[in-house]
Amino acid sequence: MKETHQYRILMIKTLAIIGFLVTLGLVVWLIVAGLRLIPGAFSSLASIAESIKNYRPLPSLELTLEKTAVDSGESFELHWTDMGTEGTFHFSYGCTDGVGLGVRGQDGVFVPIRCTDSLGLPADVHGLFLSVTSDAMRVADVPLTLSYENDAKHVTKEAKATVTVANANIGEKPATTTPVVTPSPKPATTTATSSKPVTPTPAPKPVTRVVYPPSDPNGYTDLAVTTLGSGIIRNGAFSFTASYERDAKNAIRFDVKNVGTKTSDEWYFKTLLPSGETYTSPTQAPLKPYEHIEFTLGFDLDTNANLVTIVNSAFTDRDVNAKNDSAAWSVVVK
Repeated sequence: MKETHQYRILMIKTLAIIGFLVTLGLVVWLIVAGLRLIPGAFSSLASIAESIKNYRPLPSLELTLEKTAVDSGESFELHWTDMGTEGTFHFSYGCTDGVGLGVRGQDGVFVPIRCTDSLGLPADVHGLFLSVTSDAMRVADVPLTLSYENDAKHVTKEAKATVTVANANIGEKPATTTPVVTPSPKPATTTATSSKPVTPTPAPKPVTRVVYPPSDPNGYTDLAVTTLGSGIIRNGAFSFTASYERDAKNAIRFDVKNVGTKTSDEWYFKTLLPSGETYTSPTQAPLKPYEHIEFTLGFDLDTNANLVTIVNSAFTDRDVNAKNDSAAWSVVVK
């Protein structure tokens, strides 16, 4: 009987040890399986976090008019928001009796478009030079519409603006006195200093009828620099392009305008070129209120960068607003 009792105790201890080992093995297996799942879980969490980080809602599309009211045949600038993604802009205008609209092309000539047309533009274009005429009404409101389509996000945005065009020759008797007319300044052609020769090109033909407001002795001077676009000079002619070519004669076209109420002092401009050199212009004649002058600056790249930035800056005494004295323009090099 005593041996039988000891045998039972031994069997119970043996079974207990076996059960413990089985339980321990099961715990170890669960731990190993859990460790195998953890990297996948962290990877999923990282993927979600990266998606949240990379999500950027498209900005609102806004139109900015250089002028909200123009004379018939007068040109003006239209700018809009850089959406920051690949897509397509579509520009159009509303049909109005006797009203026509033209868009300035790469050769500087305004090309008429019909009110039933839609002008497609790539995502890296953020402005147009427009000219509007009215032959039937003394004053007419012309609605402008710009839409944006983003294929990747399937998002469409739209913005609207209105420009008023006036034709003083409609509905009025001929004037008995000769109006004061100031011709627009002759566009300047400038060549940057470089180790290689560059070829300048004339800017587009200026508007022949521009009436500037009188200078206010108690007013202020405010020179504003606006980049008109990048381009390439071929056979002495400037053409707008969205990119530069390494072996071509590249150029930048920009405008300096006095948006103040008082005639400026003499002034000059500086251009930071892609090579890192700075071109300084000769002294320029004073600009009347709302008088402007365009410059085409030719240069050689002298850099291996795939993206270059040109900065144009205007300098004069007693300029009240330094924020618009400079304009930077980045261009891809192909």
